[in-house]
Amino acid sequence: KPQGADSLLLDVATGAALVPSAAAFPDFRDANFDPDGRYAVLRDHADIAQAFRVDGWQALGPRVRIGNPTAFNLGPGARYAISGNATGNELLVYSVPDFTLAWTATLDAGPSAWDFDPTGTRIVLGLGNGQVVLLDCEARTTRALHPSPSAWIPLVRFVTDGSAVIAVSEDGSVMQWSLPAGSLRAPA
Repeated sequence: KPQGADSLLLDVATGAALVPSAAAFPDFRDANFDPDGRYAVLRDHADIAQAFRVDGWQALGPRVRIGNPTAFNLGPGARYAISGNATGNELLVYSVPDFTLAWTATLDAGPSAWDFDPTGTRIVLGLGNGQVVLLDCEARTTRALHPSPSAWIPLVRFVTDGSAVIAVSEDGSVMQWSLPAGSLRAPA
């Protein structure tokens, strides 16, 4: 399952972990970074979060109580962040940097894998029941991609340019759908 907490970003030149100073973010607990490490959501021990640009630890928005989500991921460019909920069948989509709840997507089953597209506005989910679902954060829509794999989905990915989605199921099958149509390209 995606964890989305306690992420670590290392400076490859020095091997040091990149963490904020106490002045930038007191009572630092954990961090979650966008895919290229330019942005981070920092959380303290009271579950207060704040979005930052990592270079120089520049705050992007206010400190906001977000609670203790079951998982938390920041999309590319820090436009949206997602977290699961305790029941497992809802995905909370937040607008960053102010963490207003933009949308709650109700799912048929809990997510077992997820990935943001390169723009950070779409999310592909693999669900525990074998479904693959595409979420559009801007339009606030969900769409199941068909046909669905026949088993639990441990891995989903957008291709580099966002023009297709790939899912790998527990039984080893690989499927690819073209976007925006959502048509099956081929079992790969």
